[in-house]
Order: sequence, then structure tokens, then C-alpha cells
Amino acid sequence: MASLTTNPLGIAAIQSMDAAFNEKNIEKAMSFLAEPYIQHNPKAPSGIAAARAGMEMLAKAFPDRRVDFKRVLVDGELVAVHSHYIDVPGDLGQAVVDIFRFEDGKIVEHWDVHEAVPEKAANDNTMF
Repeated sequence: MASLTTNPLGIAAIQSMDAAFNEKNIEKAMSFLAEPYIQHNPKAPSGIAAARAGMEMLAKAFPDRRVDFKRVLVDGELVAVHSHYIDVPGDLGQAVVDIFRFEDGKIVEHWDVHEAVPEKAANDNTMF
């Protein structure tokens, strides 16, 4: 993980996501969040309690989910993590960008965008 970035906020973003999605360690993932936790995904409510419930639901719904972190971009208090999410082994998965805003070293705001990895592309480049 540390090879993706040496920035402390970038490392914290990766550690939070790794705990939630790869380790399924919700308590560890929650330790990176602070109120007011503002969620911009239209399918999820704001607040730490809602974030916990969402992480627990995702861990149960996708017990084999793996997230492969590809790159981390840091601009001040904003961190973007470009990742490959695979919910079920063998699936093509999704290209995802999670954007976090930090305050006092904790995540207080989150945005995300998802795009399915297609079987065929119009070019020979990957999404990663």
C-alpha cells in the first residue's frame, strides 16, 4: 500500500478502504472517519452510523469482494483513490474512483464514481 503514496492522508485513505473491503474489519475502517461525515453517493445516507451500517451490509453482501488499489492522488485535504473492485471472483469488476475530504487527519466527506469493466473495449488500453 505505501508504495502507492507516501502522503499520510493518501495512506490513511488506502488503509481505511483496505480495512473495510479487503479485511472486512469494520471497526478499523471506522477509526478513520469523523463527524460530520458527509456522503455524496445518492444511495447512502450521511453520518458515521450510516457509514458503519453500509460497510457491514457490503461485507455481508460481497464476502469475496477484493479491491485492488491502482493509484492515489492527493491535493491538500482531498484524496482520490482509483481502484479495481471485484465483487465475485472471476467477474470483470468495476473501475472506481473514491474521493475523500479529510479534516484533522480524519475522513469527513466521500464521493465515488463507478464504471463496469467491459468485456470488449474500443482500444487496447485497460481501465487501470
